Amino acid sequence: DSTLLVTRLKVDTLDFWSGGLKLINKVSLDIVADIHAFLQEKRYVLANNSMHINAIPLALNGWVQLEDSATVMDLTLDTRKVDFKSILSLIPAIYTNSFASLNADGKVTLHGFAKGKLEGENYPAFDLNLSVADGKFQYPTLPKSVQDIELITHLTNPGGSLDNTVVDIPKLSFVMGGNPLTASGKIITPVSDPDFDIQALGVLNLGMIKDVYPLEKGTDLSGVLSMDIEAAGKMSYVEKNTYEQFRFSGTMNAVDIGLDTKEITQKVTITHANMLFNDRYLNLSNLMMKIGRNDLSASGKVENYLAYVLRKKTLKGDFKVNSNYLNAADFMSDEKDENDTSKLSVIKIPKNLDLALTGNFKEFVYDKMNFKNADAVLKVIDGNLNIQKLNVNAFGGVMTLTGHYKSENPERPRLDFDIDLKDISFTEIFSQVKNLQKIAPIFDQAAGKFNSKLSLNTDLQQNMMPVLTSILSNGSFTTSSVALKNVTAFSELAKVLRLDNLAKMALRDIALMFEVKDGRLKTNPFNIKLGDYAMNLGGTTGLDQTIDYAGKFRMPDKMNLGKFQNIGFTIGGTFKKPSVKLDLAN
Repeated sequence: DSTLLVTRLKVDTLDFWSGGLKLINKVSLDIVADIHAFLQEKRYVLANNSMHINAIPLALNGWVQLEDSATVMDLTLDTRKVDFKSILSLIPAIYTNSFASLNADGKVTLHGFAKGKLEGENYPAFDLNLSVADGKFQYPTLPKSVQDIELITHLTNPGGSLDNTVVDIPKLSFVMGGNPLTASGKIITPVSDPDFDIQALGVLNLGMIKDVYPLEKGTDLSGVLSMDIEAAGKMSYVEKNTYEQFRFSGTMNAVDIGLDTKEITQKVTITHANMLFNDRYLNLSNLMMKIGRNDLSASGKVENYLAYVLRKKTLKGDFKVNSNYLNAADFMSDEKDENDTSKLSVIKIPKNLDLALTGNFKEFVYDKMNFKNADAVLKVIDGNLNIQKLNVNAFGGVMTLTGHYKSENPERPRLDFDIDLKDISFTEIFSQVKNLQKIAPIFDQAAGKFNSKLSLNTDLQQNMMPVLTSILSNGSFTTSSVALKNVTAFSELAKVLRLDNLAKMALRDIALMFEVKDGRLKTNPFNIKLGDYAMNLGGTTGLDQTIDYAGKFRMPDKMNLGKFQNIGFTIGGTFKKPSVKLDLAN
């Protein structure tokens, strides 16, 4: 009374989710089966079937019956052909890399069943047992093997909710390069409130991996990672901050870790790092690392890190950081041309960080700016960087800075700084901060030093450069002497005054107040000395290089010119093509 159906199902990559759990992750599935279909009863009996999950050969014996809103089943796994190599195919890194040539051996026991009704979120009872004893594997082209592999795992559910599932791995151990590593774990109530108990103990020699596993060309690993970790508790303990009910402790030590792959642009090395952690905090000490040429040493303590990792809650911490050399461009872009600011990108500060940082940086490079001996006290909170103190040797002098970098809106980050500049070289600051050529072009080729105190508020572009039209700034500027070169406006003024040597004179004793707003730099009238001459000048310079200044030029007293001693003038046009007019009527 049955109809014979012959079916073939092949899926290259299969994921299966249920109840928020990913039960199957990117495996291939191939099923060939003869099915006896009792169509009136909607009952299907499996016969002469074979199944491959990756390389694992299985067969299903039993039946499935369809009801109006449910599926009833009684299925048993036939696993007589399963060996250890086929079990290894469940590990993607092994299955996708020279799997056919892999030699493997070990005693494998695998059995399971599914029996009951599948209806909505109600599942049949199921049970899966897998054990491996005396396992080992080796690639024939590599000198060493992974040995003494032991695995015991049990997946069970009495039926009903997936929350009744228990995942129990009482033993997982292996020896690689003479270093043993053991682990165990158990998870219950995985859907409603995962309750887990995990331990790991052992030593992992990363330098040995290349001897047992064919790494991708260009990948280099080295160093030793040792761990002793124990964790037990419910996820709800983390969510409710009831850490006294949670058990989490251990140590992790890294020595001479090296990582170099095609995916990272610069080699990462960790000379040493020690971590001590428990349910409340993680203590980091003696971290010394290098990323390419960049180096970093750090120590500190963070709290709430479990909630941060598991539930993206706020991470709180206090760190001390030191560096001999740090180049921001190495962490902001994958491109290697650090002279091209278009390849820089916005620094996005996560909102779930609450960190206090103190640091000393012997040399810090950002774009074309090179800072030395930077001492900083920083606070990262709510997606913002608060610079509470920053003292640094910069631009041939000293810079002190306080203020905020805000990245709540990554499309429009902002700066709000108060800056004190002392003994700054015109030559150095104009060669390193190109935007100053647009804001104050008169000093582009100046020689000398200056002091300035200013506030600066500006939006930033996606390459972290200021949006010039958004700059709001005001402050003071002083210099005892500055020599200007190729300033067309001064040359034109010298011509109309018929003072040929005027354009070659150094400007002395300048003290002025300025304001930047709506894309223009405005200076209130201020005095300038040029040898025996004096000048009073005030006006604006635009980002489009237009200028609009008015002033008075004072001839030396010894010339006894009377009312002709003070000559009024205006300077208009553009910085490169100025228009100078004298006010002879007055």
